[in-house]
Amino acid sequence: MTEASTKQFSYKQSGATGAEIRRGASVICEIIGMRLCNVRFAEGGSILIGSDVGIPLYWMQYANHTHPDRNSASNGTVSLVASDADRIVVRVTGTNQAREIESIMDLTVEFHPATNACTYRFDATLTVLPGKAWHVTPNPDHGELEFFNLYPLDVFTGDTGRTKLYQACFVRQGGVVTRIPHHHLETSDKHSIPLHKGDGFFWLMESENPAVEILSEQEVSAGLCAYMWDAHFGYRVPHGGAPLALQGPLQFSAAWKLYRIERDEAEGIVRQAKEGNPAGLDSTPIYVEGVNRFSRIPPDSLRERHDLWPWSPAVISGDVRLSVDRGLGYDDLDSLHIGSKDEGRAEWVATTLGPPFGGKAFHTGKRHRLRAYVRTTDLRGMARIGIRLHRKDRPGLFDPGTYERFDSTVSLTGTNEWTRIEVVTPKISPEPDRLHLILEHQGSGKSWFDNVFYEEIE
Repeated sequence: MTEASTKQFSYKQSGATGAEIRRGASVICEIIGMRLCNVRFAEGGSILIGSDVGIPLYWMQYANHTHPDRNSASNGTVSLVASDADRIVVRVTGTNQAREIESIMDLTVEFHPATNACTYRFDATLTVLPGKAWHVTPNPDHGELEFFNLYPLDVFTGDTGRTKLYQACFVRQGGVVTRIPHHHLETSDKHSIPLHKGDGFFWLMESENPAVEILSEQEVSAGLCAYMWDAHFGYRVPHGGAPLALQGPLQFSAAWKLYRIERDEAEGIVRQAKEGNPAGLDSTPIYVEGVNRFSRIPPDSLRERHDLWPWSPAVISGDVRLSVDRGLGYDDLDSLHIGSKDEGRAEWVATTLGPPFGGKAFHTGKRHRLRAYVRTTDLRGMARIGIRLHRKDRPGLFDPGTYERFDSTVSLTGTNEWTRIEVVTPKISPEPDRLHLILEHQGSGKSWFDNVFYEEIE
């Protein structure tokens, strides 16, 4: 462990991929495993970026980003480059496991006496090495080559005893500010947000708020995660919807600044903002506790509620269309529809139950029941419902294909008026930590699902 210091800043190395930066008696930030953690912007200020989801100080792809060949977190080093009275520069380097790419990221922490606060500047270079190729997977929601991911502390938490911070994100593009409400729906305002030099991205508004300014000359394509409200910043690469290999030698560079704004400045940004009008809201079904009737959500709920989670469409095979039907329902005019002209298979799935999503805890030794009304027309296959779950502390948490699945013993085929069917699991012990509700259609024809109700029972 080595140490270097200046009058204001002090730097302490911690292994090859870690360091601590202090200003006076305060830890301003830490680098832990090539991630920037526990970030403060002033001595004695609040931590705005924690250690649970720190900022990666390396390039990656969003798709399969944990795979060691899709990120540059291998062979990492952290080192002190320069320091003076009000500035310190740290360099973080890494490669992917196959050594096809090299990442260099310079982090400059600078103190500004006029604001009595620090800013964090990032200057990053990604190199596809000579004679190598890096395989890139297309990403529909933001740039494939991700250089920055920011998750402010407590912007989302599954702990119902902790308060979620920030009411919305705000994007400043030129002189236009747009508000992106914090709900969990995959709306178009969260996807493929173009940012240019000088544009800003903000989480607002608390007494201290994290803010990003783009410094790159090249257009950035950003996206906001509907689950955790973290933002991804990256570059698009032309791919025509197909995977491609970036051939070396090839280099990309990016620059951006992370800083804080206080409430008075945040209020000015909020006053300027216009509400986005994302496409597809009417076709997004919302999961609710109790009976799911798939009714329209009032616009005010979309602006103000933070607890809205969707039913997600999943096409497993074939040419299958999933939609919200606004003209047919069991006891109203709304339902979920699946239709196919061939031997397709698809599902509507609710995956957002339980504590990780801010919901009620599951209990050990309980059974789980799902009921729904189902209607079919000319179905050459079957329609059914199911429960898929993962038990606490078992392997495979992030692989739903390994979850236990319980399907309704009754399934419908042919043409049927509204029919109530249900599935009940055995007693589950240990309790689930993930539980998914499934409305399934197989084969050619049409299926509708309505008045879907889940409950935990003795």
